[in-house]
Amino acid sequence: MERSLYKGSIGMHVGYSKIGFSNNLKGKNFAYSVCGGKPYLHIDMSGNLHVKNKVANSYTDALELVEHHTQLEHLEIDAENVVKEFARLAQADPTEWILELDFAEKGKFLYAVVAMTIDSIARFDVRFKGTRSASAGK
Repeated sequence: MERSLYKGSIGMHVGYSKIGFSNNLKGKNFAYSVCGGKPYLHIDMSGNLHVKNKVANSYTDALELVEHHTQLEHLEIDAENVVKEFARLAQADPTEWILELDFAEKGKFLYAVVAMTIDSIARFDVRFKGTRSASAGK
C-alpha cells in the first residue's frame, strides 16, 4: 500500500561522484510504501522531462541524472517536513531506506541510503541499488 506524503513540487539538489552537481531539479508526488520489508520513498521526477523548453536547466539536468544515475552520491530535498513524516512512518533506521526516483519512460532508479542528515533540508548519501522498468508497478 502506498501513502501520499506530499503532492506538490519540491526543489532537489543532486551530487555525483565524478561530474559535479545540479540544483535545478524538482520532485513531486512524494509517497511512502513498504516493499520486501523495506521502507521506500518514491519521488516522481518525470516533470523535469515534460517541459516545453528542451534547453531548460531542469530538462538537461534530468537527462544528465538519467544518463549518470549509477554515479549519484547524494540527494538533498528542500522540505525536511516530508522526510520527517517518512521517517515517522518507516520506523526504521535510515540505512534500511530505499529511495526510488521515477523518470517515467526513462526508468525508475533505486538507491540504498548510506547516511542521512536533516537540518533545514534533508540530505541523503546514497548508493545505486538497481532499476525497475518504467512499466513496473510500485
